[in-house]
Amino acid sequence: RILMKIYIILIAIVFALFSCSEEEIKTYHSERYLYFTTSLDSADLSVSFSHYPTNEEYKAGFEVNLMGDPLAEDAVYRISVVDTGTTALPEEYVLNMEPKFGANQLKDTLYVTLKKTERLNDGPVTLMIKLEEGNGFTPGLRRNRTVKVHFDNVESKPLWWEGDIITVYLGEYSPEKYKYFLIVTQVDATEIPVLLKENPTKLRVLALEFKDYLALHPELNMTVPIY
Repeated sequence: RILMKIYIILIAIVFALFSCSEEEIKTYHSERYLYFTTSLDSADLSVSFSHYPTNEEYKAGFEVNLMGDPLAEDAVYRISVVDTGTTALPEEYVLNMEPKFGANQLKDTLYVTLKKTERLNDGPVTLMIKLEEGNGFTPGLRRNRTVKVHFDNVESKPLWWEGDIITVYLGEYSPEKYKYFLIVTQVDATEIPVLLKENPTKLRVLALEFKDYLALHPELNMTVPIY
């Protein structure tokens, strides 16, 4: 009888331990962590409105990752603007404070619309965004919880205006030439580096269109090398 009691007790202990472990596993797997995609160097994004001279707004995106079970339906997650890391004024950006993470996916994008203001002519401002806990989500690694976007309207040449852009398509850079090119061709400034890599034929057509326009307006005193 004593052995039987010991046997029953042991079975009860094993069953209790198994139940606890199973509950822990369920709890662990039910956790959903969100984190920003960042490089080892920085999670910062820099935008200059001087690279988009015909735009009054710029839509910046940050990739958000989900670690855990995919959602059955879209779900709101929490973010905040970090005051200590932000110098941008509220009227200089539009940010949905109740973004949704899409169902059945492990990656989504958080968008913020930056607005061009006179103040940006004097130098960059910064917006810092942080993932917060709530609504069934937990922030991931500390270094992946925040992102920053620095934006200004200080004159500078786009990084892609080099190489073939200079020797084949548009020639040397000037702010006036760049702005006229965008106005004449109606191309979105964000498309140009993509066209340069993926569709140089279309870029050539645009450059030829601009060349024809310049031929009709010699007073602009601009030339392009395309032929």
